[in-house]
This record gives sequence, structure tokens and C-alpha cells, in this order.
Amino acid sequence: MGPSTPLPPGIVFVEIDGLAFETLIRASRDGDVPTLARWVREGTHRAARWDCGVPSQTSSSQAGILFGNNFDIPGFRWYEKSTGTMVVSNDPADTALIEQRVSRGAGLLRDGGLSVCNMFTGDADKSVATMSTFSSPARQVRMTSSIYFSFYVNPYNFMRALVLMLRDVAVERWESFRQWTRNIQPRVARGGSFPLLRAMSTVLHSEIGTYTLKREISAGVPCAYITYVGYDVVAHHAGPGRRDALDILRGIDRCVATLERAARHSSRPYRFVVLSDHGQTPSIPFRQRHGQTIDQVVRTLVRAKSTVRTSTVETEGWGHVNALLTEAIRYDRLTGRAARRLLRKRTREGFVDLGHRKRDDSRGDVVVCSSGNLGHIYFAELPDRLTLEAIAADHPGLIEGLVAHDGIGFVMVRSAQHGAVAMGRDGVHFLREHRVEGSDPLAGYGVFAASQLLRLDGFPHCGDVVVNGRYHPEIDQVESFEEMVGAHGGLGGAQTHGFLLYPSDWAMPDEEIAGAEDLYQLFVRWRDALASGNDPSSARVDALR
Repeated sequence: MGPSTPLPPGIVFVEIDGLAFETLIRASRDGDVPTLARWVREGTHRAARWDCGVPSQTSSSQAGILFGNNFDIPGFRWYEKSTGTMVVSNDPADTALIEQRVSRGAGLLRDGGLSVCNMFTGDADKSVATMSTFSSPARQVRMTSSIYFSFYVNPYNFMRALVLMLRDVAVERWESFRQWTRNIQPRVARGGSFPLLRAMSTVLHSEIGTYTLKREISAGVPCAYITYVGYDVVAHHAGPGRRDALDILRGIDRCVATLERAARHSSRPYRFVVLSDHGQTPSIPFRQRHGQTIDQVVRTLVRAKSTVRTSTVETEGWGHVNALLTEAIRYDRLTGRAARRLLRKRTREGFVDLGHRKRDDSRGDVVVCSSGNLGHIYFAELPDRLTLEAIAADHPGLIEGLVAHDGIGFVMVRSAQHGAVAMGRDGVHFLREHRVEGSDPLAGYGVFAASQLLRLDGFPHCGDVVVNGRYHPEIDQVESFEEMVGAHGGLGGAQTHGFLLYPSDWAMPDEEIAGAEDLYQLFVRWRDALASGNDPSSARVDALR
């Protein structure tokens, strides 16, 4: 391509972690996202809803979006019987393992793309603060853009971020106090280290990511994907539709406006696609409502001599913060050496590990892994997946007790005779046989619930028993197995309702997109059309598969 030949348009994907379609529409109407609302008002973009399915969480959705493959990611955390280990999506070694399993070398960001502040690379040539790269220091250094580190040595950037973080800590203290004095329910504790997590997620993470991508846009990167996690982190603790969380969207919207301005001065034109990986549903912690955690309930129902092991993490947000700090300590300059000294006591195998990870590594006969209102129960002493009939024989009363529990919406287990079945208090849905006896336990959980659960059942690392926290449609609230007032992971409400804000002249399928792998197919067609100088409005999207 000659020097006078104009570059083909580039494409920038901006992910707002955890923002449901319904919340985006409300925020646009109420003035909380003025840049995105302007795009729709001026007709340059349209908003659509897509269904991410179950599990409704970042590692599954982002693997599907960036690689076109999210097979066998049954939750944010799960247990693997073959190795006797827990897999936690925001652990650097586990994130690298997941990417190794799902990548086929055809990621969305291959051929010159850039990954910024994501969980996975999408096969990008360059990655910044991307978790899957940190298990291999050599790979991480090779793939990192040096522009990232100029943020730290710029006095203006450092002081601005510091002041904004201190302000955000103060805001969090005030908002937490206000919830307490007004007795807003449900609510969870927001003290301890959470104000620091919030400040680093909403300020430092956004500032560094925006700065890096802005510079790369100016340099003409052909394709980039960035994730903003601040809304998801705050919504877990404050509630997805409450003012505390919606205020975070204003800051993210300003970041999008900054990227839009940078694109006007780039060597190539850019088109923007804004999306979310999943939504959030207002929730009440299962423990607050029933006085027991889900693993404690399981302990009361399994045979007396069984030991129950669980794996929970207070919040997934620390993973992104740890990625930022790990990026810093691996840079062999003055700032990197200073960061290494400062964080040496919180560094594990070359990776900064802040936060409060609760991970029970003791042996147990039964393992319970929770992801929002989705729970997987594994019988670890047996290598193969147990059937309904075997569970009934070994642990009589377990399935019946779970089904009857007021905090559980439905239970899925595999029958030797009928295949996957979803059971509720008043009926059974035979997923493989496409029939229902009694009242459908999946009614109210979305039109795609049956097909999505059948796919989950086919995952090799799906739990022997899958439980979904109850959804209360009359108050639009799920019961979360984690301490959250905004939950995602299972089914119920807006947690599966991602949004897609795309250029209005681009082709879209007529039906609602159901699944991140289909979203990948659509994005690849748009990307390839732009790269070849064609109009994405003519790209065939009638059949994504």
C-alpha cells in the first residue's frame, strides 16, 4: 500500500462489563451516558439486545466474543475432577489455561489487533493489562505496548489519577454511609478494602486503559478491544440500578468521548462498537435471606460422613486491578523497580495478588462452586459425572431437599434414562426430550433457557448437580450464592441481557443474538469487511452459523 493510499477504517470494540441492555436504555434516557445517547439520537448507532446465556459471566462471554469458542467454561469458577483442582477465572494461571483451551488462532484481534484491560488476548499482537498473559513473563513482555508505561512517568497523569482515586474513596465512604443511614435493603458490607478496589477499578483501570488506547488509535491500530470494569464492580456492591452504580457510567461515557476525539485525529478513520459481556440482576444474598450459605445447605443434605469443600471469592474485580499492577512491576525501568519494592509482599510467582481470595484447598468429598446465583455441586470422590439415579442412591434426599428449598429456582441433573432434566417444586422439564411434566420450572427464566442449559449439561466440567438461585419476577430480584446485591452467573432477569451499540448502517441479523460465539461471527464479518475496504452493511448475517 503506497504512502498516499488511505488506510481502511479501523474498528474499536468498547466493552462495559456487566451493563444490562435495560439499564443502558434507562441510563440513556436519564442522561447518564450522554455520548452514547447522542450517537443513537443522531442516528449513527443503534442499540440491540443480545442474550449471553448461562453462565452469564465474563470469562465465558469474553472467550466467546474474542475467540468464537467458550465451550466447557461452566462458571466463573469450577472444579475439575481429573486433576482435583479448582479453576477460578481471574487467577492468572487459570486464565491462561482457559485461553489455551479455547483459542484456535483465529481470534478477533489477530493480524495487528490490540487487547487492553481484558481477560483474554483475542490472539492480539499486542496486549496491555490482559490477565491471560501474566502466567508467562516472557510472553507478557513481548506483547506489551511500551506506551502503557509512559502513563506512570507522566507527572500529570500520576497526580490526576491519585487525586481522582482519593476522591472516589471518599465518595464510596459517603455512599456506603448513606445506604446504612437510610436502611436501604438489600445491602452488603462496603468497608474493608472495597473502597480501594473501587477507586482502582473506576479510576486507575479506566485512566490507564483510555490513555493507552487513545495513543494506539493515534498510531493507527487496525482493531482494538478494551474492557471497562468499574460499573460491574460497584454494581455488585451497590446494586445495578442504583445511583451509586449509574454514576460510574458517566465516567465510562467520558472515556468513550475521549476515544472518539482521538479517532478524529488518527491516520485512519474509526468505527466504534460498544457492548457488554452480560448484564446484572438486582439480588439479595442467599445467606441473608435464609441464614445459610449454599454449601451449608448442601452439608445438611448429603450423607453424614461427607465433607463439603467450597470455593468463593469476595469479588472478581481484584483480578483486573492485579493485572494493572503486575504490568507495572514487570517493566524494567525506574517505575517498575519502585513498584516491585512497594508490592513485593503482595507478589506471588511474579503476579500481584491484592484482595481477599477465599479458596479452600482442603480435600472434600463434595465440592460446591458458586458464581453469582449459579452453583455447581461435584462429588469429587468419583471420577465420572454422577447421574440422578446414582445421586439418589448415594445421597438420598439431596435432590429433593435442593428442589424444595425456597431459595433455589430449579435444579439440573443428568438422568441415565432421560438425559438432562431441570426440576422445580411443581414440575420437571426434560431438556433432551423437549417436554414438561407439571409446571415448567424454567418459565420466567428466558426463552433460551432450555437450550442454554442443555448446552451447559454437555460441558465435561459441568457439575454433577447444577442449582440456580431463585428469581422473583415480581420484584426483579435473584437470590445470589455470593454476597452481592447485583448478581450474574446464572439465569433470571437482566443478567443474561447484554447490549450491543453498533453503527446503524451495518447489517444485523433479524433475530436476537443468543450466545457470545454468534457475536464473534458477526464481529469478524464486520472487521473483515472494513479491512478489505467493503461496506459492512452488505456483509451477510442471515445465518451466523
